[in-house]
Amino acid sequence: MSESPPQRVLEVTRRISGPPERVFARFTDDVDAWWRRGARFRQWPDSTVSFTHHHLIERRGSEVVRRARVLEWTPPDRLVIELDRARVELSFEADADHTRVTVRHHRPLDGRTAFQDPVGVRWAELLAGLDRLR
Repeated sequence: MSESPPQRVLEVTRRISGPPERVFARFTDDVDAWWRRGARFRQWPDSTVSFTHHHLIERRGSEVVRRARVLEWTPPDRLVIELDRARVELSFEADADHTRVTVRHHRPLDGRTAFQDPVGVRWAELLAGLDRLR
């Protein structure tokens, strides 16, 4: 039996206005509205991104790319996806009139520190987009 390679977990948290039910729905139902455009986030600049049939897909006309596979869907508390062969756990916790969204992205160790790894910055940018969607 082979062992899993050593991992590190990059964690990003952001408080977003609204209760967990609404924030979870915005995250999953309105993903195309907040998922950033550009080469770091999408394959095509004019594509749409959506959750469908246990996947996060990117579509441009008849072209479709599976971006992630949904491993767990527990509204409004938790979503777990496999993205680029990495496990990503999202939790949605009530915090007064906001929701604390925490992303835990499990990555193989590759010699970079958490500070050097761009994945944390990308998740911070994506959650900022979700926060702007009201």
